[in-house]
Amino acid sequence: MAHFSPSEMAREIARDVLAFPITNMTADLRFDEAGFGKHLAWLLETGRPSGVFAPGGTGEFFSLTPDEAETVTRAAVEVTARGVPVIAGAGYGTAIAIDLCKRAERPGADGILLLPPYLLNASQQGLQAHVEAICKSTSLGVIVYNRDNAILDADTVARLSDPCPNLVGLKDGVGDIELMVRTRSLLGDRLVYL
Repeated sequence: MAHFSPSEMAREIARDVLAFPITNMTADLRFDEAGFGKHLAWLLETGRPSGVFAPGGTGEFFSLTPDEAETVTRAAVEVTARGVPVIAGAGYGTAIAIDLCKRAERPGADGILLLPPYLLNASQQGLQAHVEAICKSTSLGVIVYNRDNAILDADTVARLSDPCPNLVGLKDGVGDIELMVRTRSLLGDRLVYL
C-alpha cells in the first residue's frame, strides 16, 4: 500500500531535488538488486531527495520485463523505507501500462510516471483516452511524461483534470516552455510541473 496519497506525493516531490537512479544490471542482463540498493542508498545518504523514480526513463524502464519492473519498484520501496515517495514507471500500450500500475501498487509505490506509448504517434483524443484509462486503473498519483511521440497539449491536460483527480503532475521532456506556460495558465497549481 502506498505511504503517500496522490496529493501528498505531489506536494513532496515539488519541494526539492528528485532522484532518477539507474537500474543496475548484471553481465547476463538481469537486475542487480544489490547494486541497485547500494546505489539508491548512496543517493539517499548524499542528500535526501524529495522523490525517487524507479524504474523510469533513466532507469532503463523499456529494457525490463514487467516482473523486473515490479522487483525494481519493490527494491526502491524497501531501500527508501517509505521516507520519500517512490514513483514507478508504467508505459507501452494501455493494457500493459495498467498491468504495470498494478505491479507498482503491490510493493507499495506512491505514484506512477506514465511514459509514452512505445513508437506510437497518437492524436490528442487517443492520448487523452490512454491517460484517462491509466488514471482510472490506479489509486496512485499519476505524472504524465510529456515527450517524444506523446505530447499532451494544454487543452488535453485540462480536459483530463476533472475525470482524473489522481493526475497530479506533468513532466516536461521536450523543453517547450510555451506549452508549459499555456498548461500552467489553464490549470494553475492543479499539477506539479517537473
